[in-house]
Amino acid sequence: LAYVAYVSRPRGGPAGVMVSHRSLCSSLDAMTESAPLTLRDRVLQAAPLTSDAVLLEVLWALTSGAQVVTSGQQAPAVAEAILRQRVTVARLAPSVLEKVLRIQEAASATGGQHALTAVCSAEEELTTVQARALAKAMPGVHLHNHYGTAETAMCATATELHPEQDVVSLGQPLAGTLVHVLDRRGAPIAVCVPGELHVGGEGVARGYLGRPAETAASFLPDPSRRGGRMFRTGDRVCR
Repeated sequence: LAYVAYVSRPRGGPAGVMVSHRSLCSSLDAMTESAPLTLRDRVLQAAPLTSDAVLLEVLWALTSGAQVVTSGQQAPAVAEAILRQRVTVARLAPSVLEKVLRIQEAASATGGQHALTAVCSAEEELTTVQARALAKAMPGVHLHNHYGTAETAMCATATELHPEQDVVSLGQPLAGTLVHVLDRRGAPIAVCVPGELHVGGEGVARGYLGRPAETAASFLPDPSRRGGRMFRTGDRVCR
């Protein structure tokens, strides 16, 4: 076991997600392959120290030899860190990112310029309107959309977004990750038909600490991988 991350569940209050070293390392390897960092990168750490997201931000940077720049969680503090500390890579929720951009637009009027090369949207749903606005406000900056949960070691799928896209996609599964769109009976669903997203692969957590019944209901056998397990996300998607 590497750590226990507490998340809110519909029933029974907070539940501790048990994540192994194997799952954590698999997720970090996949992130590094999907979005490589260099020794010159400066990665923002804006997630609360009590959340599992901070592990992804810090370890993603340090295992690649990049630097970590810390900041507060509120938009003004994030914007100040990005500008003054010359941050090159940031992973933020869309709602925070929008506020940061408004602050930076005001700063650019007085000569302040950011050094961002890549921005990853995470934690919340990124709408098409938001994606287009971000792409317009940050020309030349690579915009990525990340999807994941604590039960899937923080990041399961990713994609790079482009201004002309009509739909914001969750992207493709990262290396070592499997995704399935299933119906209520657990059967695969046809293309373009909505279903529930299930995530399998090396990043899947062990289960919920001290909650065997809830673990059994949420972590199911993966029919595509002998001995594998998958997590029922509860999110509705279509392929």
